[in-house]
Amino acid sequence: MLKNKKISLKIATLTIFALFIFSNIFTINSVILGPSDNLNKEDPEIPRVKEKLNIKLSAVDYSNATVVSDGFSGIYWNDDVSWEPAIAVDSSDAVHVVWQDTTNGIWGTDLEIMYAKYTTATGWSNA
Repeated sequence: MLKNKKISLKIATLTIFALFIFSNIFTINSVILGPSDNLNKEDPEIPRVKEKLNIKLSAVDYSNATVVSDGFSGIYWNDDVSWEPAIAVDSSDAVHVVWQDTTNGIWGTDLEIMYAKYTTATGWSNA
């Protein structure tokens, strides 16, 4: 059980780091391109990330980042902007990640909220 907790913590930390990178890319785009007109900044359902994460080396090991917004079953579709990530770990140690995305796809051409889930049994999935 302790090994599973360590793996879950490792995955959560790694995911937070990857999402931090995506969030910073959006921040850089915002500075260069200006604010996006298709975001409702007053909508409390779409929180704005205001804090920077400071990840420090500890007893937990680090490994390569895993991209969770693209590449399921070898299909790469994310060719636009992903931002505003949020992460949660439930009581079953499943990691849940959501983010906003403007990539056009079968879901439409507007702003979407995307979701991915990680369990030790199945790995990452987007359903």
